Amino acid sequence: MITREHFDSFSWIDIDIDEVRDAEKIAMDYGIDPEVAAYALDKNELAHVEYNRKTGQLLLIYNVLKLIKEDNSFQTVPITFIAQDNRLISMSTKETDYIVRRLQALAQDNHDMSLYDFLFSSLVEISTPYFSVIEKLTHERQVINQQLRAKTTKQGLLALSDIETGNVFLASACRQNAVSIERIKNQSLYFHLNEEEKEQLDDALVEAKQLVEMTEMTSEILAQLTATYNNILNNDLNDTMTMLTIVSLLMTIPSVVTGFFGINVPLPTVFTESKYGWILVILLSVFLWMVMSKMLTYMMGQSFLMSFKQFFKMAFKGRRKS
Repeated sequence: MITREHFDSFSWIDIDIDEVRDAEKIAMDYGIDPEVAAYALDKNELAHVEYNRKTGQLLLIYNVLKLIKEDNSFQTVPITFIAQDNRLISMSTKETDYIVRRLQALAQDNHDMSLYDFLFSSLVEISTPYFSVIEKLTHERQVINQQLRAKTTKQGLLALSDIETGNVFLASACRQNAVSIERIKNQSLYFHLNEEEKEQLDDALVEAKQLVEMTEMTSEILAQLTATYNNILNNDLNDTMTMLTIVSLLMTIPSVVTGFFGINVPLPTVFTESKYGWILVILLSVFLWMVMSKMLTYMMGQSFLMSFKQFFKMAFKGRRKS
């Protein structure tokens, strides 16, 4: 489907490339370089800017946010703008249709806008949905962080990983958008813009840079949280191994004591001939067990009783999760 809007000084044409997939036909009908048309049809094309001084044609590929999550994370899709003398061509998809509707609303209220004023205003409109999504991710991160503080679970860590992955896509897209706008300012085209158009371009750049700062800050926070919970899990693993070592050492004491009765060595008669010898063996094992526990407590700097309780508490949690 092709949408047309007429301004006082130019016309805007939007082409739905989900329906029109013939690059050669698009190039022929609208006087576009076939290579540029091929760029527009590539859904994996990165955001960038190309300006032809001879023809005065500007190609701008910009990253648009997808409103529906894919693989539990927000991603982006490119939209293409081609600015000619008195015509602006955009190539969109069904995933960017909501942006086209926003631009149509902008066009209906501002027919006196110039081509580049409308183009740079469109970039601001494209940046706006990013803010709400980043705020949503921030809220989700805070909720998951509170849950992980209360109880570190696999599901919580996976949810945190999904947020981190989605933020990587957003950060990369926002960075590419900001670089693309800065490159426009480095083109000779910039010196032919009027003050209002330059101001609108600066506004678009400010919005893009703000998004870059927000996504980078979110990335740093997520990296810090991930490192913190990794350290917590490693410490829990170390505590578990420490407790298992303590238990295994203490369990060897009864087997060592009773082992003497199974080998051919002389033993005190109080153990071999008395009917209370088995009680004495138990008491001796308990005494040696307590001595060993005190030694381990001193060497490891922690209470064995508390470690023992913590061990069984963690074991019970693990069984309940499974």
